[in-house]
Amino acid sequence: MKSYIKTILISILYFLYGCSIFTSTSYNGPELLIKKDFEGKNIAVVNFFTQGSFSTSNLGKIAADKLTDFLFLITQFDVVERAKINDALTELKINNTENLSDEQIRQLGSRVGAKYLVLGRILQFNEGEFLSSNSDKVINLSYRIISVETTEVVGIASMSCEYTTNTMERIEYMLNETVEEILDLE
Repeated sequence: MKSYIKTILISILYFLYGCSIFTSTSYNGPELLIKKDFEGKNIAVVNFFTQGSFSTSNLGKIAADKLTDFLFLITQFDVVERAKINDALTELKINNTENLSDEQIRQLGSRVGAKYLVLGRILQFNEGEFLSSNSDKVINLSYRIISVETTEVVGIASMSCEYTTNTMERIEYMLNETVEEILDLE
C-alpha cells in the first residue's frame, strides 16, 4: 500500500512539474513493450549513449543514474549499484554503450551480477531538420532491456518531447513517465 501511495504522489508531482515545463502541445506519451516473463530482478542500467548537441556532456551517465533511481523507488525492482557498473565498463574497456556485442553484454552482466542490462540512447535534434520548417528542439529518449543470458530484448521504452531550455528536466520527466508505464503493466 505504501508503494502505491508513493507512486501516486510522485506521479502527481511529476505531472504538475511536467505541465509547467512543456512549451508545446506536441508531447508524445511513452511507447512501451515488455515481455511477460520479465521479472525486474537484478537490473543494471548502463550509461546512455548521447547524440546531438549534448553528446560530449555527462548527460548519458546522469540519465542512467536517474533511471536507476526511478526503477528502484517507483517499481522497487532490484537494481545494481551504478558505481559497480561504471567500474565494470572501465575494466572491460567499453567506451561506447550504444552497440554492445552479445559477448560484451554477457561479460558486463556477469561481472556485475545482473540478469538484465538496460541500454539507452538520448538523441537531440531540431525538428526542422527532419519533419517540418520550424526549428523546435526535440529530445528522443529510448532504452532496451536485454536479457544477459539470451541477449534478447525483453523490453523497449521510447518517448519524445520538444524543449527550449533545461534538457535534464525533460529527460527526468520522460524517464519517470516510462517507468510509470512499466509499473502499470505489472
